[in-house]
Amino acid sequence: MHVARRFTGSWLDPRHGPQTSAEFMDKWLAERHDLRPRKLELYGSLIRRHLKPTFVALTMTKLSASSTAVRCWNAELARKNAATTAKAYRLLHQLW
Repeated sequence: MHVARRFTGSWLDPRHGPQTSAEFMDKWLAERHDLRPRKLELYGSLIRRHLKPTFVALTMTKLSASSTAVRCWNAELARKNAATTAKAYRLLHQLW
């Protein structure tokens, strides 16, 4: 059963609420048997280098496109590398 996340209108399985984002990302990546090896490698790298270091302690219920943490992370990473930022943000959006 899925429930609506407050204020965002998106859906989230309530079992993911207490999980940290790092735990969820690891599980999500491990379950992606539909991806080619190169894509898995890219996603693993983006998660290790850009997503986990920033969002490691947050639960999935705390992450949204409008959250301050996500907006600040996106702005900071964009200053360094716009292409990587776009890939990492798209991946983060897939995780929601």
